[in-house]
Amino acid sequence: MHRLVLLLTLSIGLAACETTSSNETTDPLSPAAVPAATDAVARYAVDASPGASAPVISGAGSSIVVQVGSYYTSALGERCRRVVLSDGFGRSQVSAVCLVDNGWTTVVGL
Repeated sequence: MHRLVLLLTLSIGLAACETTSSNETTDPLSPAAVPAATDAVARYAVDASPGASAPVISGAGSSIVVQVGSYYTSALGERCRRVVLSDGFGRSQVSAVCLVDNGWTTVVGL
């Protein structure tokens, strides 16, 4: 009798649990799971493949070439992506695009 009560209790408890298929889960760090990037460099870098480069209009209105590197975790624990920003005058600057509280943003000059 005690076994029957125990089995009924367990089956009711397990029936109340909700399961989700692996198709329904979303990576909390994926670009789709966070707000859109607020600047053009970050928008390009988040969606580009490693090694890709393209001209992007900066917030100041000038054209810069963005070369995209790989993802890494910063010392602050933020998910970032290395980028190299180049102007038309032969100058380059290593920077990053990082996922912060309000979405992806560009951190210029590392």
